[in-house]
Amino acid sequence: MFNVKTATTAELIAEYNRLTGKNIKRFSTRKAGELQVERMLNKPNAVKAESAPAEHKNRSLAARESWGSSKVAKARSARDGVKVEGVAYRSVAAAFKELGLPMGKHIPFRAQVKRDGHATFVADGDRKYKFTIVAKEA
Repeated sequence: MFNVKTATTAELIAEYNRLTGKNIKRFSTRKAGELQVERMLNKPNAVKAESAPAEHKNRSLAARESWGSSKVAKARSARDGVKVEGVAYRSVAAAFKELGLPMGKHIPFRAQVKRDGHATFVADGDRKYKFTIVAKEA
């Protein structure tokens, strides 16, 4: 069993990196390092790096490499505007702000609009706003 109190700082860092799958170089303080390692050791459902599936360890690498596909890069780089009841906005977020809609709901709604090309947002139980994707002019 790893002893947090008797471990060197380098050992604490190594253990933290092993437990979290991260690659930190230092803790802000020795005490902070001890607390973080203790929390990870005592966390009942902690995902230990050595037991995590390989695909979870390399998600950021896979995401970065996926940009190499021109189709993926084009889709991710697309910046389309929206029209709501005939009025153009630069984004779903801008429309939500201007219309006074709840900003906490715009991200999942944006995904729906992007996926389908259009969607209707219902606010306050009865007011409906029809969003439609419009290509921005280059």
